[in-house]
Amino acid sequence: MADTARCMSYIGARRMRVTKLDRCGRVDKSTNGAYAVSSGFVSVEIAPEVEEGDDYTTKNAGGDLCISDKGQDNVKWMTVSIEFCQVDPALFTLMNPTWKTIEDAQGMTTGFRIGQALSDQDGFALELWPKVSGGAGCEDDGGGNEDPNYPEDPNGYFLLPYVLGTAPDSWTLENGAATFTLTGRTKAPSQWGVGPWAVTRDENGDPAPLLVPIENGSGNSGLVTPSGVADPDHFHADRVTVAPPRPSCGAQPLRMPAFNRSAQADRVVSLTITNWDDIKDPAENNPRPVVVYWGDGEYTEVDSSGDGTVADHTYPEADTTYTIKVLSFDGAVTEKDVTTEGAASENRTASSLVAA
Repeated sequence: MADTARCMSYIGARRMRVTKLDRCGRVDKSTNGAYAVSSGFVSVEIAPEVEEGDDYTTKNAGGDLCISDKGQDNVKWMTVSIEFCQVDPALFTLMNPTWKTIEDAQGMTTGFRIGQALSDQDGFALELWPKVSGGAGCEDDGGGNEDPNYPEDPNGYFLLPYVLGTAPDSWTLENGAATFTLTGRTKAPSQWGVGPWAVTRDENGDPAPLLVPIENGSGNSGLVTPSGVADPDHFHADRVTVAPPRPSCGAQPLRMPAFNRSAQADRVVSLTITNWDDIKDPAENNPRPVVVYWGDGEYTEVDSSGDGTVADHTYPEADTTYTIKVLSFDGAVTEKDVTTEGAASENRTASSLVAA
């Protein structure tokens, strides 16, 4: 009998990303400190908090059970406890937005202060990349593709799309390494949708956001419980082959690519990245390229040392709509469609395209 699923085991976690959300649970794009990536944590505990269903028990006149039943249990939220071995004050204050950041004379974030209040509205999304073991060994994409976003082996991918920071656990300073434990709890509904990050792959094998949006209770995902209920999501677990983000110290801006595209005759498409300085990798050693995925299985790497100019691309089919994805060095992805034109003899121009 043919396999119908990929089975695996998870070990530890390679990386964590915290993305700031606004008071509606949407990605907050209005700040320069929008997300942080860390590998400086020891453990993450996720514990569902369950509201048990009511018991329905009635005895008859002879003392025997006449009715013995129980209502359904419901997950109220999931409690998250993260033990850090590395203090990133910017990440800590992303998780707890009422905490205050401390900066030195050079404007670098060096610490934080904790007051009395904790926000019950401002939250964050938490992503984790555990290692995968068993039944999912090292692989390639079947075509010898050396895509820089294709890792040597797959990873797990856990997402808690809407988390509120709660009171931290106690911290002990002793003759040993100091660790700090921060806690939170999930909240529903989430407005994460598919998210701003490329974390999985589409039907062409190109990096893409979630293929199915996080359910917010309105039926937006198309996924329902066995009883047909559009139940808001608290947790997502998956197996992915897009490389985890690179860790850094401090909060980073959300660098969403912006680009214009147009089709010419003979299936040629021109693309211009309009915010190149924002989405290229500032790293001096081993910078990651920005990558343009054309939607036909081909891609173009745009070197950070250049000016963001992208070479024209020729599609295999005329009069066809393709989805172009531009991936910034840190994994933020923007998608736009382009419709190719027919042959030059048909005397058609790019003016028939949907506006950029």
